[in-house]
Amino acid sequence: MVSETARGFFDDPAMLAPPRAVRLHFDGGAFVLRSPEPLKPYARCIGEWLERWAQATPDAPFLAERDASGGWRRLSYAQARKAVGSIAQSLIGLHLPPGRPVVVLSDNSVDHALLMLASMHVGRPVCTVSSAYCRLTKDYTKIQGILNTLGPALVYASDAAVYGPAIASAALGVVTVFSQGAEGFPGALSFDSLMRTAESPAVMAAFEAIQPDDHAKYLLTSGSTGHPKVVINTHRMLCANQQMIAQAWRFLEREKPVVLDWLPWSHTFGGNHNFNLVLRNGGALFIDEGRPAPGPWWRSL
Repeated sequence: MVSETARGFFDDPAMLAPPRAVRLHFDGGAFVLRSPEPLKPYARCIGEWLERWAQATPDAPFLAERDASGGWRRLSYAQARKAVGSIAQSLIGLHLPPGRPVVVLSDNSVDHALLMLASMHVGRPVCTVSSAYCRLTKDYTKIQGILNTLGPALVYASDAAVYGPAIASAALGVVTVFSQGAEGFPGALSFDSLMRTAESPAVMAAFEAIQPDDHAKYLLTSGSTGHPKVVINTHRMLCANQQMIAQAWRFLEREKPVVLDWLPWSHTFGGNHNFNLVLRNGGALFIDEGRPAPGPWWRSL
């Protein structure tokens, strides 16, 4: 049963697009349902959303996660944009091989988000790989195959103690970055060092050069029928998808989403739908570890 309040929400044309569809019939009885509402213009690339909110609502909360003390590490849109500019400049300064992705091997985090956004901001595709390939096994055969398939320009993980053995086993010979423990991994850089670089005009020059059909992300299939396969996500695909959602969920134009989420960014639901829903609409994302923890954590939100 639907309450009167809920019924009013769904019937309000300002909240949801009307339930209309055009039915197209094909020989053999097949048919397709299509929305009669044309797709409106959408962003050129993912980074346009970050640029927009960093200017329009610089102090609005964007990203938050628990820190080691149990408090919250929070970044506003302006703070996130500043960090993205620094990291993007560091990526340019590393002179990474062109056309090869930045690969992330660990779980969702603020550092992960900033590196992902910085990579896409300067036209470098990013691929988040499920942490289970490194964290839940001592057999690194599958992650070695994944890394060899991706051919990364840079590999990032949160903790060298957890992810270092898997990375070392692949013998990639590429730039490696850790948020913790970089000093214990030969040749690795600390994530903090990427944050200390001053942004130059080269960042915005690279940003302006991005085309809608450039690769933004690579996602991996589950590998349930063999070796995981690489799926290309372009900026156009991701931006058009969010425009479609915004036209269906009209309340997003006046209600900024506030999301608490643990879904992994190695999957399109968490990494594209949820993350981009927040970013496109100037909302806030509270990053949950996705593992049980004692205590009523939600009370401090």
